[in-house]
Amino acid sequence: MKKFKDDFGLRIISILIIIYDFIFFIGLLIYGHFSPKILIPCLIGGVFLLFQRHFIKFPPILKVVLLFGLSLFASLYNYSFVAELDKIVHFKRLDFFFAQFDMLVFNMPVAKYLGKTFPFNTQFGWFFNDLIMVNYILFYFLGLFSILSLFLSLDQDKKYQTGICVTSFLIFMGINYVFYMLVPVSGPQYFQAALFTDEIPFSVVGSYLSNVVLSGQDNLIDCFPSGHFGTALLATLWSYRIHRIQYYFMTFVSLCMFLATLRLRYHYSLDLLFSPFLVILAYLLSFKLFSEK
Repeated sequence: MKKFKDDFGLRIISILIIIYDFIFFIGLLIYGHFSPKILIPCLIGGVFLLFQRHFIKFPPILKVVLLFGLSLFASLYNYSFVAELDKIVHFKRLDFFFAQFDMLVFNMPVAKYLGKTFPFNTQFGWFFNDLIMVNYILFYFLGLFSILSLFLSLDQDKKYQTGICVTSFLIFMGINYVFYMLVPVSGPQYFQAALFTDEIPFSVVGSYLSNVVLSGQDNLIDCFPSGHFGTALLATLWSYRIHRIQYYFMTFVSLCMFLATLRLRYHYSLDLLFSPFLVILAYLLSFKLFSEK
């Protein structure tokens, strides 16, 4: 436990990144693809390990920022690599099964069902669509928000527990990427495009944010499970340990994220139904890695 208190989990996080990406590298070799680029996160993780004795001397806030930066880099790099791998391997899409499930349950695409059930297509529908679009963008800040909130809420002798939070997000995203390749799904916006004859009503702001999201979608197999909804749930889970008001706020964010991912045609319902299981797994594993045994 003393090591955890000193390095805030740097050793654990670095080793996780090294093992994860090295397995990717070996797997690609087995299938005849030599791709040393995937080892870059391993190299950076190794550098952090080499300088561990210097790292433990840093102020707590700097340790947290560096841990977050390392985890964020590895997550973004691996996400891009999965997209690149898809262009090489051409994973067979499994959208048909996910779309059929929604058609059986809702008798229409789930995005259309939400449009009819909630006030997304009314006179002020643009407001609600903007609200969930802004909430969808919040995904990119939820991890940092949770990590810093937890750090600020802990006593000085317990600041190291922030490393558990960082690790949980790293594990969740890592598991997600494996499923992206095992169960490649592109989403309703592509597979069911012909069924959506109407445009989603946005204001200028909502329309701009929507275009930003669409222009940045290089990874076309990142649907199952939903990383956005899962990240919101994981942030909500951590907020429960921090403050009741923050927990209520994050519960609202998770609800909006649930609606956003479906209503904006990014995901099928099965994508979201599976996410909570991975969130719980990542949460429990992060504590297990930091246990004294």
